[in-house]
Amino acid sequence: MRRALDELRANSYQPVIATGRPAAGIRDIMAASGIDSLVALNGQYVELAGDVVFSQTMASDVVARLTQQATARGVMLGYFNADSEWLSGMSPAVVAGYGAIDKPTPPIRPEDYLTQPVHMMMALTENLTDDQVLSAAFPELSFYRNFKFDIDIIPSNVSKVRGIEAVKAALGGTCHLCVWGWHE
Repeated sequence: MRRALDELRANSYQPVIATGRPAAGIRDIMAASGIDSLVALNGQYVELAGDVVFSQTMASDVVARLTQQATARGVMLGYFNADSEWLSGMSPAVVAGYGAIDKPTPPIRPEDYLTQPVHMMMALTENLTDDQVLSAAFPELSFYRNFKFDIDIIPSNVSKVRGIEAVKAALGGTCHLCVWGWHE
């Protein structure tokens, strides 16, 4: 694979990984592949050749309101930035969700959203009603149910496509892109 990537670069292609994961969660894949550019957190965070070229955090008042409403519904939240992730609390959906992807649960730090940047959130719930209730209450956000246990949440004006456009703008149109999505 490394040779194929080197050939792409030699022909003016820029390999980029596009993922919903935080940057910290794919650093090992980047190191193994030699890919140094990424669109992470569903387009909220972009690095080109290791430099941050786009980073949009969620509005703190929106994060606070969503946290309050989710807590009232008994829905636990995951909070993500480029370097870390943490949870609002523990629930059966948290245990089942992280168990389904064979990943240890992140630390529980229910108030870290008050002091840490938040690029993306995740509602951990099996209740399909939560999808409709939360999305109706937060029209400024987009809700994507990935599988039975979780809903990714980002501002409605951001997507992986917007992140890829940020890479293209940073390159000034001088390079072709070769983008790989990453999903388990």
